[in-house]
Parts: sequence; C-alpha cells; structure tokens
Amino acid sequence: MAASLVPFFTGAPIDQPATLAPREAAKVFERLTAAAQLTATAPAMARTTTGAKFPSAITPPTARTSRPSSLDVSTTTSAGASISPVAAFQPGPPATKDWALRLEEQLGKNPAAEKCASQSWDALPPEGPPAHQPHVAFCVTGAARTLTSPLVQHLMRIHLLEQYGGSEYSRLFMLLKATDTAGASVKKGAYASQNNSIADVERVLSEGWLKPWLAEAVIIGGSGVTNAVGQGWGSTTHVAESDETAWAAYRATKCTSKYKEFSTNEERLLQDHLGKAWCMNAIRREEQRTSRRFNVVVVTRPDLLWLRPVAPWCSSPAPRYQVFSCPVLGCDMFWTTPRRHAELLLGQAAMHRDCTGQNCCEYPEALLNYAKGVAALKDQTAGLQPPLSWYWPPPLEYHFDQELNISIERGGMYKIARTPSDIQEVVCDRPKVLGYLLGENYMQTVGLDGAREMCNSEMSMAPPAPAGV
Repeated sequence: MAASLVPFFTGAPIDQPATLAPREAAKVFERLTAAAQLTATAPAMARTTTGAKFPSAITPPTARTSRPSSLDVSTTTSAGASISPVAAFQPGPPATKDWALRLEEQLGKNPAAEKCASQSWDALPPEGPPAHQPHVAFCVTGAARTLTSPLVQHLMRIHLLEQYGGSEYSRLFMLLKATDTAGASVKKGAYASQNNSIADVERVLSEGWLKPWLAEAVIIGGSGVTNAVGQGWGSTTHVAESDETAWAAYRATKCTSKYKEFSTNEERLLQDHLGKAWCMNAIRREEQRTSRRFNVVVVTRPDLLWLRPVAPWCSSPAPRYQVFSCPVLGCDMFWTTPRRHAELLLGQAAMHRDCTGQNCCEYPEALLNYAKGVAALKDQTAGLQPPLSWYWPPPLEYHFDQELNISIERGGMYKIARTPSDIQEVVCDRPKVLGYLLGENYMQTVGLDGAREMCNSEMSMAPPAPAGV
C-alpha cells in the first residue's frame, strides 16, 4: 500500500492546556502500597482464596471530574486519622490476591518507557503542539467475555496500556457487552463463549487501577449497540439500553459473499463496528471536553490475554504515517491508527453498507484492509508525503512461543480467551506460563499444584459478588 498522508480531520488545531496531573502519581501510589504489602506478606508466602481488588487493601480515591494537581498518598483509619500507606501495611495476616503482587513484580517493568523516552511524536496540525509522547486513545469494545477475569485485567493494564508508551494524557474508552451474539466459523462451526451478568461487568469498571485511565465506559445488557454517552470511573452505573436491531440498517445490499451470508456473520461484523463507531464519538467528546486532541487510536477487544508486552508506539519506523496492522487473517483483534485516520477506520460499518465490490463485503480483515486502502487513496489524492503504509512486528504468522510452550496469535503478543476454560488451558495448566507470570521462586514456594489451584480459583475466574449484592 503506497499513498500520501493528509489530515483527515479538518478544523482549527486544539490548544493543549498547560497543566494536568500526571498518571505517574497514581503509579507511585500503586507501587508504594504494593511494595509495602509485598513486604508484609513475604515471610508467609501463603496462598489465599479471599480478598478484594489489587492492591487488596486499598480503597480507591474518590471520584473526580478532573485530575488532581497532586496525589494524596495517605489513607484514613476508621476514626478519620490520616496515615501513610507504608504504615497502613505493617506485617500482619497474609495479603489477599498475593498472585497479583507477584505478577506485578515479574512483569511490571516498563521497557517501552525506556525505548520511547528519547523519541518525540512531533505532532503536526491539526493534532496540536508537539508532544514528547503521543496522547493515546485506547478503544476496547465488544463482548466482555473474560475481561471479568482478574488475570485478563492485570495483563491488559501491564502489557497493553502501560507498555504502549503513551503520554500521561492517554485515556481508555470501553463499550462492553454483557452477552454475546451467537456465532460460528465456516470451517469450525459454533464456538463457545461467555456471557456475564451486568453486576460482574460493573465490578470490572469499579477497579481502582482504572481510575487514571478511564474516560468513558458503557455497558450494554444485550449484544447490540448504543448511542448513549458513557460514564467515567466512579460512576454508580455504566449501563445503557441495547439496541439489538440497529445493525440491520447497515446491511450490504449491493454486494454478496459467502462469509456475509453464513450464520450471523454480518450481524456480528456490524455490531462490532458500530461499537467502534461509539468509541469514535466518545473520543470526540473527550477531545472537546479537554481541548486536547489525541495522536493515536488503539483498537482492540476485551477478551485478549496479553501474555507478552505490546510493541510500543516507537517500534513503528514511522508511527505518524503508519497504520499498525497486519494485512492477513487474525489481524482485526488489535490495530492502531494515527488520529487523522480514525474517523474513517472506525467507520467501517458505513463502508460495508455502501459496498459495491468484494473486499468490503467480506470477512472483518478484508474490510479493514479495504478501509486502509480508502484512507491511502484519500491521502494520495491530496498529494501529501510520505506515503501511508502499515507496520507489524514479526512474526507475522501464527507463532509458537518456545519459552511459554504455547501457540500465540500473530505478532506474539496475545491469545484469545473467550471463556475461563481458555485461560485455564493456556495459563493454569502450563507450568512454563505460570512460572513466567509468577516467578520461579514463588512457584517453588507454593508448589505447582498450589499455583494451579490458585490460578483456577482466583486468576481465571471472576471474583464472587460481595455479600448482599
């Protein structure tokens, strides 16, 4: 694909506010409390089966409408006295979710920050003034499935959100469906999936680690779509009514394909892309609210097990002029685009509706490739250089990870996990994967059987609802 690049979004540049509290403050808070908790529990190294969020004893700060200018790292006793987080975690009973602390210890380092620190995005209008690191909008849309699993959440935070290397102004947008449209593969037939309760998905959005990231989120009770404005972290509810028939208005009537006509493929395709369209609208709302334009949009799904770190933004040879996406089957699960192409690439439902050819009438990866071609053609017509291209880190083919002893998706970063059984098969039943995630010393302490039991009961499964819920 060769073409030239021009701003797809027209309009005056959005000025960047001078100050806003960095996410690094929240990370300091998390590191302090996690380290103190780890120190408190190291002698016992006991595995527990009860507890709360990670870090387990932390009560998330109160909800905010804007970032605080500084981080209050104190906590409060029942009597109202303020104490430091270190003092709050003096040696005592073994901490809950001990595995989460080990996971952070094993994987929490951020090589992306070191790799990208010396490189600048150098944003051009209409994206605003130069930014040292890109402002990233993460779009996570689709059936929640295994996102209710604590392990899926932690790996998304560590290996996707943090490792991508975006600026402190990067934000997360989530459209999560509690249920899943029944689907089937042309070759493999129907496949298993997981439906969740609204309460389970709401508990995900109340997790403390989401506070510095979450800009807007919405939960749909069905598997349809919504135009509702999402809510941020700390909202009492994120639920919106599900429109189960909106997709029908985007059916392609001027083309046909075997894929489109099989089972519920077209419905699933359009439900997915209308979720992405919601995310594009949420991004626009956040840009208007903050007077700051994003540089990159990252598009992915909730049910990916991010076993390896994502390739950071600076791994692309020309990130401002490249779509980070491979051109073959399996490449619609995760991709990124410069902000200037986001309206077009997140508007694939309309492209499918208006399709008169073949690629835009076919399977999701073909539609994505078609959309990239449309973007390239628009830029080529405008005559802007350098040419638009795509980039994907090796391996392009489906990959067998020798260290983990498992097969993994293209690019070697993630694995689909539609059900808890998938997590148990890929992680809990694999000593090498458990050792990689938790550390060999920890594995020796609790034993393989203990690690497997903990993985099956705590890491892979949604935590039980609190009493009275």
